[in-house]
Amino acid sequence: MINGGGDFLNHFNGMFSFVIVDLENHTYFAARDRFGVKPLYYWIPSDKRYLAIGSEIKEFTVLPGWIPNVNGQRAYDYLKYGLTDHTKETMFQNVFQLRGGEYIQGTLDAPTENIRITRWYHPKIQPLSISSADAEQHFLELFEDACRLRLRSDVELGSCLSGGLDSSSIVCVVNNILKKSKSAHIQKTISALSSNARCDESAYVQSVLRARQIDGYFVEPSPENLLNIHRKLIWHQDEPFGSTSIFAQWCVFQKAKEMGLTVMLDGQGADELLAGYHTFFAPMFASLFTKFQWKKLANEMVMCKKLHNYSYSIALRGIFNTFMPDKLLEFSKKIYGKQVYGNKWFSPERLKAEEIAPKYYRVQNRAKTVLELSRQKLYDTNLPMLLRYEDRNSMAHSIESRLPFLDYRLVEWLQSLPDEQKLYNGQTKVVMRGAMKGILPENVRMRMDKIGFETPEEVWEKEHQEEFRRLIQFSIESANGIITKNAVDFFENISSHQKLDFSIWRIINFGVWYDLFINKNPST
Repeated sequence: MINGGGDFLNHFNGMFSFVIVDLENHTYFAARDRFGVKPLYYWIPSDKRYLAIGSEIKEFTVLPGWIPNVNGQRAYDYLKYGLTDHTKETMFQNVFQLRGGEYIQGTLDAPTENIRITRWYHPKIQPLSISSADAEQHFLELFEDACRLRLRSDVELGSCLSGGLDSSSIVCVVNNILKKSKSAHIQKTISALSSNARCDESAYVQSVLRARQIDGYFVEPSPENLLNIHRKLIWHQDEPFGSTSIFAQWCVFQKAKEMGLTVMLDGQGADELLAGYHTFFAPMFASLFTKFQWKKLANEMVMCKKLHNYSYSIALRGIFNTFMPDKLLEFSKKIYGKQVYGNKWFSPERLKAEEIAPKYYRVQNRAKTVLELSRQKLYDTNLPMLLRYEDRNSMAHSIESRLPFLDYRLVEWLQSLPDEQKLYNGQTKVVMRGAMKGILPENVRMRMDKIGFETPEEVWEKEHQEEFRRLIQFSIESANGIITKNAVDFFENISSHQKLDFSIWRIINFGVWYDLFINKNPST
């Protein structure tokens, strides 16, 4: 075994997954980085003859004993809740992933016996009492160093630039670093644009490019291109994905490859760390409620309404839901008409799945502080899923994606900050907005809307109804009865009202995934 277990892993800063085979001592050791930026899967065939470890699930499909079976409970979680990568299990039976910050070890003589999985990463969180000015200064120092470390490269590198606060901060800080070495001229960015005004961030992108005199390159994802490469995209992802924003990200990395870029910096992790999602409002309200800080609670509700159009009724419902028993919460969802779509368009019976919400879906509705929800999203739900999308999309184009916000020093320090230095007076990412003053263009630094590499899915579904019907029908026919005939009626209802519902893409993606990986042999 490795001397000292996995203690040496604590000296690393960055992304990795690797396997060490010790032929002299007949042992193996495999580890994954703190947050799971790089993947690591393992599979044990039914006869337990050997243990297979790989960076992609499809690697196992060419090995002796491979039988592709659906993990019904994880497929249920995906179809109903849009969740993947939230447990060690995958959508394939007997295929597992190491979670971020874990290692696995055993002996070569009996590789499937006495397997030990150990969590080696334990975040060092020490609650801080620090002024806003000092917090902003320290954030900037940590963030600049995180970016500087990830600029080390012997090949062409650039940045994903959506025009949002996170990616724009990376681009502008990198620009400052490169100027000091008189190499700012090498900086390039890639952005996804949209002809649909609701999804287009070109004005913010241009603000950054003009302010910094950076060469920016653009791509416009189209529904026609999506339909052409849809199967290829799912093939590279190994498991179904949630929405067409993943396709937009694919297009960005494809463009980067065309421009000769080999390394790209991106902003994953910032939303989870800095309370960038509206879902953080509920635990903030709940925290103020439990502390009897009524005046501050009222002010936050007013500011969230003003800055984000976050209604008072939703705010109050979020507080009540935090403390409400599970059964009463489900009843209230029915009353308000917010019940998540059940088995009308898919069959839990065919999946042999229990109709229960996964643990972390239930828990995140109970978070009573911003930090509590942040940790759930960072380690258990949002981020693991987003990191899979990012890794597969980038590596499909032979690009290394680097993520400055996931420098463990920055992560641990941000988790040590008080909640109000992340979310205060209706503003998200408070400490970063303060730190970026004078570095970011003001219209970017103080924008409160959030888009990212988003696509106008509801418009695409409306304009290409026949193609979408065909894809849904294909899912019904290919997925062995798991997707029911009701899926067509569900789509017609959504399409006629032009409502955005990610369930449509889950229906389509699941059917294609099932056809690629379950019905067919991927190795052919």
